[in-house]
Amino acid sequence: MVNQQQPEDGASQQAPLSPQGVARRRFTKAGAAASGVLLTLHSTSGLATTGQGGGVVCVNSSAGASAGVASTQRVAKTVVTCNGNSPSKWCKPATNWPATCGKQTQFGTVFFCTGTTSSTTFWSYVQGSSSDTTQLCMHLSAVYLNIKANLNNVNTEIELKRMWNDYRSNGFYSPSGGVKWDAAAIVKYLSSTYRNY
Repeated sequence: MVNQQQPEDGASQQAPLSPQGVARRRFTKAGAAASGVLLTLHSTSGLATTGQGGGVVCVNSSAGASAGVASTQRVAKTVVTCNGNSPSKWCKPATNWPATCGKQTQFGTVFFCTGTTSSTTFWSYVQGSSSDTTQLCMHLSAVYLNIKANLNNVNTEIELKRMWNDYRSNGFYSPSGGVKWDAAAIVKYLSSTYRNY
């Protein structure tokens, strides 16, 4: 075995790069930086996408955030059909509300909050209450009603409450590690679970 002398600082010495090597390294760095932009421009919604039969399919928030779903095959275990009513559909007279959540049910009886938000009814929120500037309460109400009416098997009541509590406490909801959704992103996700407008 031959003893090789190591530099004192422990760093290995490298030969200087040729002009082609410098150009290759610069190209690689530029390509890595641009790939995020290209992926963003090419990506489809990970929360609602077109299925094989042309119908809309949904994924739960965790799968959508962590997988960055581009196709239904990648999260086949979590794909379901979107059947939920939009807030405007819940406002139509012919829409039957679930027995467990009537029009006068106060938001605060389901989602922890105080003040005006707590005492505002689900009916007021799905109609577009002026106090709901982000429309988050409107869409949480609609999806909650969808769950209670068995129109949504994507989300759970526990998940909705977690979205609300995280947003209320932190100003964002984190469906998976490192991902942060503000009110607009949460609304976009919840809206992706509607089929009936």
